[in-house]
Amino acid sequence: DAARIKELDGIMDDSFNFDDTYGCSDTFSLNDALWTCSNLFASVAQKVARRRILLLTNNDSPHEEDPALQRQAVAKANDLREVGIDLELLHMSRSGQTFDSSVFWNNLLVVPEGEEAPR
Repeated sequence: DAARIKELDGIMDDSFNFDDTYGCSDTFSLNDALWTCSNLFASVAQKVARRRILLLTNNDSPHEEDPALQRQAVAKANDLREVGIDLELLHMSRSGQTFDSSVFWNNLLVVPEGEEAPR
């Protein structure tokens, strides 16, 4: 859909304010977000060819101060994989910083054989 592609392309524009348009929170639980996605997939009556969750973030270590929340998110990601729901990371770097997926995200994502983990 060309309109959706243009909308996504606009996100990359420096004048785009993601927080104002979509919102942002440092108090979320990634486990709860993944659980909600799982419930949404479960409520879809029609069969879909691929079930995928796109994770858009600039935070390379969510729940950095709470290892229990990190473990819950990894466990939920494993549960999703077992029922055929793929997780894909679309990361962005903060100004002046490099996104390092090895801090947390590589524990959550399964990288297909022959591909590199996101950096």
